[in-house]
Amino acid sequence: MRLALATWAGLPDLTESDRALRDALRARGAVAVPAIWDAPLDWAAFDAVVIRSCWDYHRRHDEFLAWIDRLEQAGINVINPPSLIRWNSHKRYLTDLAAAGIPVVPTISADRGGLTGALAGARQRGWRNVVVKPAVSASAEGVRPLALDSDELPALDDVAHGDYLVQPDLEVLRTAGEIDVIYFGGVYSHAVRRSHSAGDSPRLVEIEPHVRSAAESVVAALAERPIYCRVDLVIQDETPLLMEVELIEPELYLTLAPGAADRFARAVRSRTNRGAGSET
Repeated sequence: MRLALATWAGLPDLTESDRALRDALRARGAVAVPAIWDAPLDWAAFDAVVIRSCWDYHRRHDEFLAWIDRLEQAGINVINPPSLIRWNSHKRYLTDLAAAGIPVVPTISADRGGLTGALAGARQRGWRNVVVKPAVSASAEGVRPLALDSDELPALDDVAHGDYLVQPDLEVLRTAGEIDVIYFGGVYSHAVRRSHSAGDSPRLVEIEPHVRSAAESVVAALAERPIYCRVDLVIQDETPLLMEVELIEPELYLTLAPGAADRFARAVRSRTNRGAGSET
């Protein structure tokens, strides 16, 4: 079994987490190697391509999705499934999940050229401070905090940069931070708390039953079961709200949680072994 762990040119040797996954896959009889997603490789030489640290995909969105399409059309096993990757690559998925009954951080969507109207709508809702997020982005790139207290809304050139989301700027993210809940094969693995204050490191946490239930509701609402998934929640007034569901290239903190790399490897092998017996 030969697997590609897809990465980007800026990280040819993988992250620490993905090196742990590589080693866990090796222990389960699979050869896993880093593969730069836009390199001229014979992708059909791999039994599966696991999408991992493709951290420039949002800057080359159309090109990245075209590559995913080519893999799928060639019959190559892609992890996560291509349909989930395409859906998750644009943050309008949050409106889909909200429509499905998932409690989501209040969000106003702004299609290209509509950001000024979205900001006006945010002020009508009483949001004094907001964050503006590109709808295709990663690692908070392009996220801008804005104050809406002044009489004039800020002039932003959104036409050249595509679609945006506008959300209230939540103080709780700077105090309590967010909780990232990780699943492999649809099964809970571990949870990490991340502060949005500079200098704070992610740490492994035990989560309360209602927080885990909220995360599991998100996973259950997905159109397909992901092989890996990170559900990012913020607890506002004791209510878990969805910030993001990460299905493409999230950090999964495998080295923080004992056994997490093996749980991920087991989920990958289960996917690649379909039709050839079960993986234990």
